[in-house]
Amino acid sequence: MKNLIIAALTVVATFSITSCAKKGMSEEMKTRMEAFETNWKNTGDEMAAMEKSMNTRIDEMKKMHTDAMGMDHDMKHDDKKMDTKHDHSKMDMKEGDMHMDMAQCTAIDQRISDMKAKCDAATATWEADTKSYNEWKDKVKKGEVENEAIEIGLKSWEDKLAEHKTSGMAMAKEMDALYSDVKAHAEADMSAMGY
Repeated sequence: MKNLIIAALTVVATFSITSCAKKGMSEEMKTRMEAFETNWKNTGDEMAAMEKSMNTRIDEMKKMHTDAMGMDHDMKHDDKKMDTKHDHSKMDMKEGDMHMDMAQCTAIDQRISDMKAKCDAATATWEADTKSYNEWKDKVKKGEVENEAIEIGLKSWEDKLAEHKTSGMAMAKEMDALYSDVKAHAEADMSAMGY
């Protein structure tokens, strides 16, 4: 009986030690986690800078577009406001052209609004993912996650980070294209009005 109890205790102790060994991070995993943590933080800094830059450019585009539309409206619909310093002979827009131009202006307004919504959505997604990542990381640090599960979780977070980087680059390119279009449209409007 004594031998049976000792054998049972040995099995329980072995099981406990084995179970404890599976929890927490291996040294290799700690190194990967530290590298990932740095990468996540750097990407967060880049995302914050990009958000600030995009909001600034969106404000610039709105102003550029509003100023051009304001001049356009004043010049086309109120001859009394026309400044004699400008060459009004360049104003050759016909009624049909004006409707086409207004359609383009409406389309540009929509593109600017869509870009702002996309930027806001990207920021909200990043913040939500950062919150979830920090919660997961805290569980890992407390030893509540087994090494195998850490491996799977970290791979998932690495994939998510790659998605954020890819979508951020795509959004930056889209912003550049939109900015160029808004600027070209505003300059064309001002040129047509003799500015």
